[in-house]
Amino acid sequence: MDEEFKPSFRATVLKEATRLVCKDRAEQHGEAIDNFSLISQYWTAHINARFKTDIKIRANDVCDMMELFKIGRRNASPANIENYTDACGYGALSYEMFSDRMKKEI
Repeated sequence: MDEEFKPSFRATVLKEATRLVCKDRAEQHGEAIDNFSLISQYWTAHINARFKTDIKIRANDVCDMMELFKIGRRNASPANIENYTDACGYGALSYEMFSDRMKKEI
């Protein structure tokens, strides 16, 4: 593949991920940290009840697992760009939430 051609694919995926994470999803679902914190509470309760454990899932863990979900979806639909853009978005959100948590723990 021509080296000049590759960056356009990368840029397309990253630009779309930026648009989705910073605009569309925020408008649809509210602040990501609030949404993923709530999901982490639901998942923690479900997994602890189901498997009789005592774990804590954090907001960035939800992002990581959703990123893995999208990676799994690529196996069935490797040509679906949404699986790539969403995975990039979840990765960015995970880093943001992890960084914010680290600042609070210092």
